[in-house]
Amino acid sequence: MAPMLSKLPMLILFLMLSTCTPTAEPPASELPEAILEISELTGEDWEQNSEAPFFPLALTMHNPDGNRYIPGSIDLANAEHIDIALEGMPQWILGMGLGPDQSIWLAVLEDGQVQSFLIKSGKVSQVSGLFENLAAGQPPAMAWVEGELVLINSLEETANPNNHPVFVGSRFASMDSQGRLSLDNEIYAKGFLPDSRILFDESGRILLLSSPSSAYQHGIMGDAIEAQALSLLDSVNDFGNAIGVLNGARVYEAIAPIWADLDQDGQREILVTASDANEGAQLMLYSEDGELLAISSAIGQGYRWRNQMAIAPFGPNGEWEIADVLTPHIGGVVEFFSWQANELRVVAQLPGYTSHVIGSRNLDLGLAADVNADGRVELLLPTQRLDQLAAIQRSESGAEILWELSLPGRLSSNIASARFANGTLAIGVGLDAEILRVWLP
Repeated sequence: MAPMLSKLPMLILFLMLSTCTPTAEPPASELPEAILEISELTGEDWEQNSEAPFFPLALTMHNPDGNRYIPGSIDLANAEHIDIALEGMPQWILGMGLGPDQSIWLAVLEDGQVQSFLIKSGKVSQVSGLFENLAAGQPPAMAWVEGELVLINSLEETANPNNHPVFVGSRFASMDSQGRLSLDNEIYAKGFLPDSRILFDESGRILLLSSPSSAYQHGIMGDAIEAQALSLLDSVNDFGNAIGVLNGARVYEAIAPIWADLDQDGQREILVTASDANEGAQLMLYSEDGELLAISSAIGQGYRWRNQMAIAPFGPNGEWEIADVLTPHIGGVVEFFSWQANELRVVAQLPGYTSHVIGSRNLDLGLAADVNADGRVELLLPTQRLDQLAAIQRSESGAEILWELSLPGRLSSNIASARFANGTLAIGVGLDAEILRVWLP
């Protein structure tokens, strides 16, 4: 570990700067016979991509700011796809573009076994022994660092099975099972939600859910411990403060907020779902100083949830809006919100979709991107049965389904993406039929 950690300042500088329904499909083919060594993998053109500052970093939530919006395109309904047979049911998928026509894909199975594949010019090769296995259920994080592909999880001494570490600024950041944040393997601060994802921005600041509480016993995301505060930390100057503190039985019912520039004024806002037993969930929008800028209406009934998904230019004229899924376990209504004065107002709704399986810490069952290559951003989500993916686009009259794409099994993983320097995307999913399916640009 020491040689890798000694390179962190240089590594992180690089990471921060580079930043009609088809008929049923046949079963997946056998595992690829070709075995590649890690030394045969090359990353050729990341430096050419100026729109993705975190480009060589692969996370299940796509971006280190928690926003599942990807500025890229793929004509998914008409794209060529590849099915890869796995040795078990996949729980997590990661993808990363390595060059104009090659990408690496990682599948983490239910028991933590990691399988890796290279897709190059439409052909699949298994990459043997690339990564160590993870604890069962642990989400992965992957980075390309100084010519080496790294499973970031493998660099922490004490693995938290409900979280993963990240690189932040010139430091290696990880969260342990007691909610203690460490920088370069030294405890930096305490009192955080143990499964809070570590968000960070281009300046090396860290945003976390903090002040764990059992005040609201909904327990839909793996346990009944939620956060009652947000903490914004400056990891460079050792400065931090709690913002958005909740009182009583009200909690932030999330694993991470979304930290994005909703009004496009050059300053990020913080979006998070707050819930209690009386009113249920509502969206809350804060400034980085902790000022409450706007709220949505509450559901009006306890033990009903909203899952915030993305902030993106969804609007019919490219307006930046918020997308969430209302009660994803009960009917699943896609909602689009506009920020109007101190209100987050619903401007479109569409029922029949989901973004979460109850009891799971996987909140990444959707993404926002141009998935029909028309120059506009859509929301990609599974249907309630998890056996189809749908492209949902905002329209002048509300929201509409562009297509629903049948899957050869039920979705069992997050929806993953691989970004390429030319602005195209590949999309990957894991299915309960023990298949990794990848659509190529």
